[in-house]
Amino acid sequence: MNSQIKIVLRNIAKNKGLFIIKLFSFVLVFVFAVFVYGWIDFEKKYDQWETSGKQDYRLTVSNDKFDGNNEFAFIWKEWLKEFPSFFPAIDEMVRIEQQQGNIAIRCGDNKFNTRRLFGTESNVFDIFNVKLLTGSKKGILDKPRTAVISKSMAEKYFGSTDCMGKAVECAQVWDTTYISYTITGVFEDFPSQSHLHPELFISFDNPETYARRNYIYLKLKPNATPANIINHFGEFKKQYCDLNYENELEIHLQPISDIHLFSHKAREIEDGGNPVVLRIMLITLFILILIVLINHTNLQISQNAKFSRLLFVQETFGCKKTLQAKYLAGHSFIVLTLAFVISAIAFKPLYSLLQYYLNIRFSIAWVTIITSLAVLYSILLIIISLIDFLIVNITLNTRHLVNKTFAGLKQGDPIAKQSKTRVVLTIAQTSITIFLIVASIISARQIDLMLRNRLGQGANNIINLKNLPRKAVDNYELFKERLIKNPAVLDVTSSMEEPSGQTNDRSKFSFDGKEYPDKQIYILPVDYNFNSFYHNELIAGDDLQYEKKREASERYVINETTMHYLGYTKPEDIIGKNFQYLLGTEGFFYPGYISGVVKDFHLSSMEEKEKPMVLYYLTFFNYSFSIKVEPTAMISGIEALNKTWEELFPNYPLEYYFIDQLYDNLYYQYIMQSRFINLLLLIILTISNIGLFAVVYIQLKQRTKEIGIRKINGANVSEVMAMLNKSFVKWVTIAFVAATPVSWYVMQKWLENFAYKTTLNWWIFALAGLLALGIAILTVSWQSWRAATKNPVEALRYE
Repeated sequence: MNSQIKIVLRNIAKNKGLFIIKLFSFVLVFVFAVFVYGWIDFEKKYDQWETSGKQDYRLTVSNDKFDGNNEFAFIWKEWLKEFPSFFPAIDEMVRIEQQQGNIAIRCGDNKFNTRRLFGTESNVFDIFNVKLLTGSKKGILDKPRTAVISKSMAEKYFGSTDCMGKAVECAQVWDTTYISYTITGVFEDFPSQSHLHPELFISFDNPETYARRNYIYLKLKPNATPANIINHFGEFKKQYCDLNYENELEIHLQPISDIHLFSHKAREIEDGGNPVVLRIMLITLFILILIVLINHTNLQISQNAKFSRLLFVQETFGCKKTLQAKYLAGHSFIVLTLAFVISAIAFKPLYSLLQYYLNIRFSIAWVTIITSLAVLYSILLIIISLIDFLIVNITLNTRHLVNKTFAGLKQGDPIAKQSKTRVVLTIAQTSITIFLIVASIISARQIDLMLRNRLGQGANNIINLKNLPRKAVDNYELFKERLIKNPAVLDVTSSMEEPSGQTNDRSKFSFDGKEYPDKQIYILPVDYNFNSFYHNELIAGDDLQYEKKREASERYVINETTMHYLGYTKPEDIIGKNFQYLLGTEGFFYPGYISGVVKDFHLSSMEEKEKPMVLYYLTFFNYSFSIKVEPTAMISGIEALNKTWEELFPNYPLEYYFIDQLYDNLYYQYIMQSRFINLLLLIILTISNIGLFAVVYIQLKQRTKEIGIRKINGANVSEVMAMLNKSFVKWVTIAFVAATPVSWYVMQKWLENFAYKTTLNWWIFALAGLLALGIAILTVSWQSWRAATKNPVEALRYE
């Protein structure tokens, strides 16, 4: 045993380069694998902190007759008050009303905005297992104008959690003044792995009114199931619902633990995760592990060739194959053990770098890190030990080895010929590299397409204010007039939804004198200069115009999708047709006509087809302002914005966003995916080419005499290099043929996530193949040139 250890250590000392290559590869695998596992584990454990677990559900509704996303996360129906009494399966029901837009908050001299204020009832703490630090659960929000505040908010704005009885003032989007609430309790912050993160709960002014933007949570009785409620909803509808309007309504009971990853309904409280991203991360992790195992196998086969005579002599004198396999496995054991130790030490700083690069924020405990490393270490050790045993078993196949060895004793190295196994593995490795290059190019092109074709056509000199207080909306014209006087400000406009926002408000309508009860069109109130501000192309008719007083016949501008939705193909044919929203709202949407058709613009995500949408000049609902600033005077423009805001709205905090920030956030999942693929590609290229470099180095050592003899017989440097590179060119060509159809299929499936997508051009696959070939040739050629330019006398003296 001691002699085996000495041989292993001696071999490591003689081949430090190969040892470092393997060590570097496995450290990358360990760190990357634990990072991916930690992230997936973090995402999958959302909302698992409720004690009742499987019996906690969120009630949602859907209506198949609605166009677009017809599933809604909130419910706004008065019949909700009858729900708990009708269904005996319900143990507890609580409603949480998310206030629209940013809520302006004042705590003493502190002022700030929040979107995490919710109206609710005292039993909210019976559904959500959050500890009350002060106050009593019973009746904590029963009285009007009372509030319960989170621990972090209390400490930030009151200095401590000792704030019982103090006042917090709130101005909601419809309020022009602040309303005071008395604090009756402080609760522990909701965990980071929660689908909602309230900072403030306030009581309902009128608890008997249910027609609100309510998110409904149910706790079912121990033996009850969602089917007990869903199957009897038809009976409930007949008794309590208006069947003229709600006959098509269906309900769903969604486990709270499913909300983060598997719920993408309209008007979610917070943006959720994406299970597709997690699957991609997991697949890429397996690809990385596969590449490293291929690399290890290639190196072991190449390195084993060098010691085949030693192994044969050992076998001739009675050494068992298992012992010889241990000799190879000894290398792997030392490499893996060192990689484990280095990864454990270096994980935290590398983890921080990965989080920064991918813009991912999650926590991972030391226990999870060490446990994950240990599990992966054990799995890899078993797999690599099996690989090493197979290599020895194949190499030392008695009859085959004897023939090769005695031939080798007479003619040279017995493993001078290329191993078929090594060739197959190298082709597989190159195929994966080509696939990742294709994936990297296509994902980058898709993201570029989305960001170039967003609202504003890629302009970055636009500042957006969103979810504004009612007072700012009411004084928009004054704000615009004051701000545009500054030479740094080029233009100002407004809209109901900010760039990257969702237009979810829609209505029935009449068109050309006919009502359409089964159709709905989305509404986007805007300022009259909205299209010119964002360079939206008018393809027919006239744009909106400024109107100080409302006319009898209002102008409506439709997008191309609306034109097709109404059955028209030529935009000029629909100009002048009568149009009216049937909202039943007096004083806002008057009868009018279609004055223009605008080319579809992408306010929201390009994952979905553009909605049929009508633009209407109306600023009453416009909670988003947009300011276009001279690109060379951005600082002056921001200073002007701050000054104007402070003059007009001193009691309200100002928050602004650059337009590219909004769209980067909208496409965050895909930008992160692209970065992840690029990072994986870089790692795999590094590992593959270092491995290829080592394999070529060993091969050239084995062919030193052959090269010398060829040069003595008249071969020049270019001929020798061509001979040495020929096989690698053939391998890359085979890999390209194998990878292209797989790459095309996978990326075609990925692009199906988008309504508007880039094209899979032939040159992308050709470029990927050329890049893979170029990288391989550069890796091989440098060593081939060194081998080809050596003095043939030195080559013949080799060994």
